[in-house]
Amino acid sequence: MYKHIKKANVFLLVIVMVALVIVGCNKQEVLDPESEAEFPKMVINVGHGNSETHSYQKGLLEFQRVVEEKTGGNVTIEIHPSSSLGSEREMVEGLQLGTVEMCLAATSPLTAFVPEFSVFDLPFIFTSRDQAWNTLDGELGSEMLDLLESKNLKGLAYFEVGFRNFTNNKYPINTPSDLSALKVRTMETPVHVAAVGYWGGNAISMPIGEVYTSLQMGTIDGQENPYASIIGQKLYEVQPYISISEHFYTATPLL
Repeated sequence: MYKHIKKANVFLLVIVMVALVIVGCNKQEVLDPESEAEFPKMVINVGHGNSETHSYQKGLLEFQRVVEEKTGGNVTIEIHPSSSLGSEREMVEGLQLGTVEMCLAATSPLTAFVPEFSVFDLPFIFTSRDQAWNTLDGELGSEMLDLLESKNLKGLAYFEVGFRNFTNNKYPINTPSDLSALKVRTMETPVHVAAVGYWGGNAISMPIGEVYTSLQMGTIDGQENPYASIIGQKLYEVQPYISISEHFYTATPLL
């Protein structure tokens, strides 16, 4: 995750972009990231959909530290975890409306705004983290972020969530046919729903913030997520079985 942030130099990029908007600089004016005097005092609120123990939070805490250090404390980053600013889709809509300043949103919900992001939802498209990182840090990853600009959004860099695995409260999943009796939560993206359905499962889309309660109440039998989200959302408390399928890979742009 930190690899992507550092490579994109996103810390200074964000500071410069926000300062340009707030102080009304024209295109010929350039802010010096090393000069504290160039940055007006401001607070930037950043939202994400996972818990305070998730890798999202840890990455944003480092983002917070570097931004505040580079601006001499003039720019303050306030982090809002656990969907407190809304679901990922709601936060992206808030960005477009100007009611949200920054957020992390996985590529899957972004398909509602830029359908081309659905290429990252295809099952088994990546076989290793290195392959995924090289793609996201390469020309294709940059081109995908550029597509967001036509939707009044700015993609800055990719966070990683990782490969997704199935969990459930019924029995081990050893073959696709084992999904046939399960109601499985997926992300809100047509490709994920179609893939789980093709494998035999009953796919039910819902935001991550609703998953734990839905598992407790029996609305769903299982779900699929990377390890970071399974641990961060404490899904292991209500899901005794995990199957290491690595069927999807999830990257999360910082917007």
